[in-house]
This record gives sequence, structure tokens and C-alpha cells, in this order.
Amino acid sequence: MRITKRFVIIFIIAGLVLSLIFYIRYLFRGDYDDVLLFTRDFLINSLISVIITVSISLTVLSILIWLQKKHPWNEGIMKRLFFEIFFTYPVAIGMILVFSLITYSIYPPTNVTSLNEHLFNGALVSFIMNSVLVAISEGIFFFDQWKHSLVEQEKLKAEKEKLQRENIEIQYETLKNQVNPHFLFNSLNVLSSLIQTDPSKAEEFVDEFASVYRYVLDVKDKSLVTVKEELEFIESYVFLQKIRFEKSLNIKINIPEGFMLDFIPPLALQILLENTIKHNQITLEKPLFVEIYADDESLIVRNNLQLRSDMQDSTGIGLNNIKERYSLFQNKNPHFSQDDKYFIAKIPIITKEK
Repeated sequence: MRITKRFVIIFIIAGLVLSLIFYIRYLFRGDYDDVLLFTRDFLINSLISVIITVSISLTVLSILIWLQKKHPWNEGIMKRLFFEIFFTYPVAIGMILVFSLITYSIYPPTNVTSLNEHLFNGALVSFIMNSVLVAISEGIFFFDQWKHSLVEQEKLKAEKEKLQRENIEIQYETLKNQVNPHFLFNSLNVLSSLIQTDPSKAEEFVDEFASVYRYVLDVKDKSLVTVKEELEFIESYVFLQKIRFEKSLNIKINIPEGFMLDFIPPLALQILLENTIKHNQITLEKPLFVEIYADDESLIVRNNLQLRSDMQDSTGIGLNNIKERYSLFQNKNPHFSQDDKYFIAKIPIITKEK
């Protein structure tokens, strides 16, 4: 709420109405026999009433606006009402008493028998006017807060719908990225070699290969899966990669049983493993060591850093995919860091499905 021209116009009208009420009262009491005297007093005192009403009202309204900013509703309505009464009533009554003394000394009302009556009338008007002003101010403020709350709810609803649409798109992109020609080509090459050299191993490879793609299809419409489900999938994925790289790739997984029923976005661990394999040298001379473990709030994937010289600058698509999916959950942000020896990825554990 702020002071506008509309408020000033309302205060001017209020000043005129107050003056009119008093002079109608004086007419009924028979205080005036002379029409010219009545008209002169009414016009002069109406002007004085407008000046006093506008001055006091603007001052009180400024105090109310300041208090509403200083003590918003979430800090307690009763606290603010106390301060409004404590500050505005003394200010309003004090101002009108000063104005009354000044006007009485300059132009004493012909219908007032004494200064005390004049001051009492002013104080009474000020008390009523201030009460009305506080009530109207709180009503306007409440309406503004209610309207703002409705707008915020609509924004949150629209944002949620947007995030849901984006999540579906992200899940589709994830599925599309995982069923990619490179992974398929490498896996088929390994399978072709195994069929010739170790048919029983080839059969096992086909089973694990099918498990990988079955999981990808199963989770394409899910925003979260249990840690247990993801790790069972990772075991199949790691099996395929170990067949390909043999002793050059070492992956150690150590996740306590207590985390198994918690949640993470599907394929998050797979994307991190795929990035690690894609960006680093993996040879017998330079084996890659990957650890997957947990702390109190996150799953951590850490690998020794030995970046491939033939790699172009990374686009970061995989890591951005993870970040975007975690954006659906408040205060859940993955962290990625790198030093001279290690690349470390931390993805939050979600203890409750949203």
C-alpha cells in the first residue's frame, strides 16, 4: 500500500463531510439565526477541516505504511496493531489539539462556548477519524496481501506445470541419450568378440545388456527411483563396461543398506559413470578407478583424473541433465568439483518421494 492521489481526494471529502456533520448539528441545536454568519463559518471551518484532515490523515497513513513494512503479517497481526494504536492515536490527537489551539486563537468558532469544548470536539473527531483510518488501512492491506497470495499461488502452479513439462522432456532426452549409437556400437563389438571367444560369457553379456535397456525403458516416465533400483541397474551397466575394459577399469561401490529405500533421479549414477569413462584415459598403464559411496546426504562418485588428450571441450549435457532434474526438488542441488587428482560428483539423496 502507498499514498496516492486517490487517498488525498478521499481525505478532502472526509474533511468536508466532518465539517458538514458538525454544522448540521449546530443548525438543529439552533446555534445560528443569521444565514450569512452560518455560511461564512461553514466555509471557513470547512477549509480548516480539510487542511487538518488531510494533514493528520497523511501523517497517520505514512506511519501505518511504515509499520506494515516493519511488522508484516507473518510476524503477527496483534503486534502490529499494538504499534499502530501506540503510535497513531497520540500523533493524531496531538496534531488536532495543536491545530485546534491555533485555529481557536486566529478564528474562534462563534458556536463554541469555550476552548475546552473546542479541544474536546477536535479530540473526539481525531479519535473517530484515526479509528476509521486504521480499520480501512488494515482492510486494504489485507486485501492486497490476499490478492498477492492468489497471484503467487497461480505463479507457483504455472511454475510447477512448467517444471513437469520440462521433466518429461528431460526424461525423454535422457532415454534418447542413453540409447545412443556409441554405446550400442561398442557393446555389439564386444558381443561379437565374445561370441567367438567365450559363448557362455556372450550369453551373460546379452542378459545384462537387455537388463540395461529394460531399466531405461521402465524409468522413462519416473522422476525418482530408489537407490536400490539404480544400483541394481548400475551393476548390469558396470558388467558391460568391465567386459569391454577388463582390468583397466576398477569400480568400487559401497552404499550402506540404510540408503537403499531413499530416492535419486533415474540414470543419475549411470550418467556420471558414462561421463567418467568418456572423458578419461582407460588403459592397463593408466587404469581408471571409480568409487561410489555415500555420506549423510549424498551419493558420491569420485574418479582419478586422467583426461583424454583427444577430447574436445565438454558440452556438459549429462551434468546439466542431472541439475535440471534436481531443480524439481527444493534445496536439492548436485555439486561437481575437480582438482589436480580427482573429479568428484555429489548428488543429493531424497529421503521422501515428492
